[in-house]
Amino acid sequence: MTAARRSLPPWYAVFYAACITAMSIMTMADAESLADHRAWLPAIEIIGVILLLVQRTRMAGMVVLLAVYGFAAIHAIHTGHVPIDLLLYAGTAVFIARLPAFPTAGDGSSRGGGI
Repeated sequence: MTAARRSLPPWYAVFYAACITAMSIMTMADAESLADHRAWLPAIEIIGVILLLVQRTRMAGMVVLLAVYGFAAIHAIHTGHVPIDLLLYAGTAVFIARLPAFPTAGDGSSRGGGI
């Protein structure tokens, strides 16, 4: 494991999840009905980001998020927008999904000299 992977703060994935969830809720607020893609797609995105936070379901969460971002990118391109932001969201989801499990207390992998 590289030093860069070990030094990533554990709150990084939680911060990403909080931001994605907040943006999803804001998008859902603009939906006109439940049939509107702005209602159901962000709901699926929230499920994906929750799955991304759990070590055992990270890969499933990543797949869900990549599907959502892919669908949103196709829609954006169809309406004439370039979805660069979706590339950032998708890349971050892949990065988080590939992170090793965070060490827990007592597993012998803590850093620092101790007393």
